[in-house]
Amino acid sequence: MRDPNLPDLRTRARRGRPPLKNANGTDMGDKSGYGKVVALHRRLVHENRDEGLFRKVESKVIQIEKLEDELALMLKTKSPTLADVLKYAKQIHEEKLQVEEQLSSRNSVALSRFDALMEERMCFDGIRSGTKTPLLLWDKRPYEPLDVGSDEFMPNGMCSVIDFQPNPNSNPIQTQQQHIKNKTLHKYHLMIRAYRHLMGTITTHNQRSIGDILRPMFPDRSMSSLIQLIPSLAPFARPKVFEMIYSKVKLKHLLSFSETADVDKSVQEVAPELAQCDENCFDSVKVRHLPSYVLWDIIVQWQESSGGFEAESDIYRVLGGGRLKRMEGEVFATGFA
Repeated sequence: MRDPNLPDLRTRARRGRPPLKNANGTDMGDKSGYGKVVALHRRLVHENRDEGLFRKVESKVIQIEKLEDELALMLKTKSPTLADVLKYAKQIHEEKLQVEEQLSSRNSVALSRFDALMEERMCFDGIRSGTKTPLLLWDKRPYEPLDVGSDEFMPNGMCSVIDFQPNPNSNPIQTQQQHIKNKTLHKYHLMIRAYRHLMGTITTHNQRSIGDILRPMFPDRSMSSLIQLIPSLAPFARPKVFEMIYSKVKLKHLLSFSETADVDKSVQEVAPELAQCDENCFDSVKVRHLPSYVLWDIIVQWQESSGGFEAESDIYRVLGGGRLKRMEGEVFATGFA
């Protein structure tokens, strides 16, 4: 009896090319992936075209950042006149209008790419750090030698070798020792969970404004009182005059006010609210712009406040992440494996 798994040699073999449409072959008429290739090619063309414009506009953005930094420093350390403030306000507003005009022909996707590119450069330049210390360091070494020269890092500045051993003097370690002593380690685990939320390892809150995060954390406190409570936040707060610079309508009100006011007097005498921080002073600062030690200071004060967290549900209510009950290889309840 013939084995059915073996070919029947008595049958006549087919002549010619085998058909392309079979289980192991490729259908040349299949166009399912063609649209994806066309879309990717179109995206590549658009991104290459946008790159030249982005680099051209970047110089103006750097100039705007420089003017904003000078104005903020002047309002905090000196007593500028209203004329000095108006001079900076007009310059910044005109530069911003030129940037908006050059980017007006780009769609929302291209504009989001531009914002991400500028934020990345700001972190390397140290503009968003508040202390002129870069948030990011570019390691140019092809390998990882133990000896590190001062010229092997970009930006070229003072940099110590990264130590992967825990720093006993760091704020998180000191807080941990305090909770171990008080036998409240479960609270420390909750603080680590909230801290990781802010760091963006679980949720996407690092893309949100820090003002949107602080309001539900401290509902009974104003932004000015939070700056006093958390001094490390102070370098990132923007006075009210910046809110007026960014708005065409509010800038017109400021200019009309200057026509009747004495511009040669100090801004503290004529319009002290311009140099103060209102409830919107953190709206232009994202969570990703803050150094890690500032985020930890926020978590510590949040845990100690009247609206602090006592359970994970309190963290979920403010920071989200309630659906993530468990992650692969990690116990979500404590944040440790």
